[in-house]
Amino acid sequence: MSVVLDQSEICRRALAATFRAVRTHRGLSQAEVAAAMGLSPRTYQQIEAGETKLNLEHLAPFARATGCDPLAVAAAVQLDQPQFAVAFADNKLMTIVMLAAEQFLNRVGPAAKTLRANDLTEPFNETFEQLATVALRRGANEAELAARLRIETPDEQDT
Repeated sequence: MSVVLDQSEICRRALAATFRAVRTHRGLSQAEVAAAMGLSPRTYQQIEAGETKLNLEHLAPFARATGCDPLAVAAAVQLDQPQFAVAFADNKLMTIVMLAAEQFLNRVGPAAKTLRANDLTEPFNETFEQLATVALRRGANEAELAARLRIETPDEQDT
């Protein structure tokens, strides 16, 4: 027999997993995040366990407590991809995208509604391809630097 989850259950689980992923990425305890959010440790534990109703009022305090992008957390819940929030916690990608969309809307006004999904896909794909090149190059440079800075242990020097 298969279990069918309703949308609210899926969202609760996604929120719980996302909060847990960001918190552990930050190296924070549940008690630390709870205190920073003004919640009891038990209430926060229930959030991470997916035992509470989805409450968007927790989003902003959580983002402040963990120093992450609240829009990345919201997107991670929507996508059911906790690592999305971790990946974009610091660089504020989702906030940047939303601000750019706001500037675009201010520039074109009601004409924005004339765009179709395929009008948006190609420019976004091109932008993310460019960002992928930057991220991969930067990641390779960081790995190379880490390798150069690695200090050999006495056992390695003998070989």
